Amino acid sequence: MFCHRNAVSIQSEFVAFLEDDQQTQKLRDSLMRYGHPRFRKVFTMARGVPYGDSAEFKKAVQNADLPKLARLLKIVGMLLQSKVYLFWSKP
Repeated sequence: MFCHRNAVSIQSEFVAFLEDDQQTQKLRDSLMRYGHPRFRKVFTMARGVPYGDSAEFKKAVQNADLPKLARLLKIVGMLLQSKVYLFWSKP
């Protein structure tokens, strides 16, 4: 059973991890290296360009604050989940 106390301790450990500049820079480098289109959508500012370009994405990740990085990590977790797709046809 999930407890609120566990969530708070996990959150505090995560914030402590991100406040370490060396760890944060490693995270930024990884996100820039594997720029999934879903990550780019978080930072897109221009209309008509749904995913932006690579240079804009790298600059945005480098300048991102902790809440933005946390949002990207949440997306990473969602993308890593196992998914099952069911296809069927009507008889």
